[in-house]
Amino acid sequence: MIASPVYKGEWQYGKHTTNPITLLVPRIVSAQDWEAANKIRKANRRVRKHVGDYDYLLRGMASCYSCGKPMPVNTHRDGKRVTGYYKHHWPSIPHGINGNRCAGHGLYSAKAVDSALWGYASEMLSDPAILTDAFKEYGERLQSGDSPTHAKLEAAKKRVANAERRLSRLLDLYLDEAISKKQYAARKKPLDIQLEKHSEELDALSQELE
Repeated sequence: MIASPVYKGEWQYGKHTTNPITLLVPRIVSAQDWEAANKIRKANRRVRKHVGDYDYLLRGMASCYSCGKPMPVNTHRDGKRVTGYYKHHWPSIPHGINGNRCAGHGLYSAKAVDSALWGYASEMLSDPAILTDAFKEYGERLQSGDSPTHAKLEAAKKRVANAERRLSRLLDLYLDEAISKKQYAARKKPLDIQLEKHSEELDALSQELE
């Protein structure tokens, strides 16, 4: 049971638009069970880090400066040794299609990245003048039309819209009795996870531009 209110019988289409539409659909669990499950889910997320995992400074925040693609963490374990990376995966492009994969493709040592980031942050925090200038520059970049954040925001909007369309099509199949309740729940779960992830990315990017 996850965050989507569809589990308790409420389907909201276009929730990131100015006029979302809420429809009542057959519920899978009671509202009380849904609320309880989400309290547990939120609590678990706060302690989800694996024992012995690398403590990434940019977990869930790293992205490629060139293309805006999110860079998830990648932990490699070899016995007791744990090595962390930020991963930029770009699928190979078949011949005949214009364009090339991003030059930033690859694995980046989290220790090296985090060390450089912490050094830069420490320098700024220790000098008010540098901090003021850096914040001003950051604000100007966010407000500029060519800011990488704007590109990432548009990409996140598309991912959210695509996930909502897939959930809508799945709901149509269920309401038309083309699939069973069990099939609906099984197919819906991974789509809900995707939508939740993309929605969180969209919310974070939107707040960054405010």
